Amino acid sequence: MANGVLCDEYSRVVGWPDVYAVGDVARWTHPRHGQQIRIEHWTNAVEQAECVVRTVLNPAAPQQHAPIEYVWTEQYARKIQITGRPSGRPVAVADGSGARVGVLYGDVHDQLAGAVTLDWPRAMLAARSVLARRAGGYRPRPLARAGRRSRALDRLQIYAYDPSKL
Repeated sequence: MANGVLCDEYSRVVGWPDVYAVGDVARWTHPRHGQQIRIEHWTNAVEQAECVVRTVLNPAAPQQHAPIEYVWTEQYARKIQITGRPSGRPVAVADGSGARVGVLYGDVHDQLAGAVTLDWPRAMLAARSVLARRAGGYRPRPLARAGRRSRALDRLQIYAYDPSKL
């Protein structure tokens, strides 16, 4: 059991079709990413368990677990939220007040792939919404020409990535 219990896309333990694994221990091939992953956060455990329940109750139509990653933490009275796959080309953003900041990450096609925000829940909701629409086949505009995805994202001041501005 290296790096978790190996499961199929329906959270069934490989080699044991009547046994399921969820949460931190489960490792499966994510259908959108095409690679085996584990997500060690309670939000994933809840969503994965919901898929397993649907599969157990209706085995003729098993439900694939294909989450849009989301984690959060509070550190020293600051809320840090992460969604999607924050890797690739980063673009630093701020709301103008200096109190709320974030980083948007683009994929090789310059589409939103992930986001990290600090004390900016509305921008995080907007980023999660864009990622959810994209997962369903929706293709948002490239980051370089961000359009009217939401009022929170519309108000962003986008800077060239410079870690000193964070």
